[in-house]
Amino acid sequence: MVIGFMGFVVLILFMVYRSYQLKNELVSEDYYAQEIAFQDVIDKKTNASKLKENIIWEKTDNGLLFRYPDLGTEIKGEIYIFRPSDKSLDAHFEISVNKDHQQFIEMKNMTKGKYIIKIDWTVGEIEFFTEGLLFMIK
Repeated sequence: MVIGFMGFVVLILFMVYRSYQLKNELVSEDYYAQEIAFQDVIDKKTNASKLKENIIWEKTDNGLLFRYPDLGTEIKGEIYIFRPSDKSLDAHFEISVNKDHQQFIEMKNMTKGKYIIKIDWTVGEIEFFTEGLLFMIK
């Protein structure tokens, strides 16, 4: 029993040591203000869910390719790419759609890990919000 207890203590001490080595950063500096405006995000997500097709993105060798739905008018907005574990890897882009309803974003500094993609966009007077996860493997 003593050996089992000592093994448990060593395991707990190792886990505490490893937890102090991990970085913990806020996803957003102004998360309180964003929380207050969250009903707007819910309304935008509802608008996006009513579309026949939504924005689709895929990872390529050199970056990210976004495919936008053809809604007959200009799409405006912003793309936010967050790295929850490292704020220095966050990125922000304006939406710039080509004639094929696509946008390519070169992402040379994307490292292995989890990213959150948030797209806040408008078509005419209607606002939309699309978000999802992207996992970089290499």
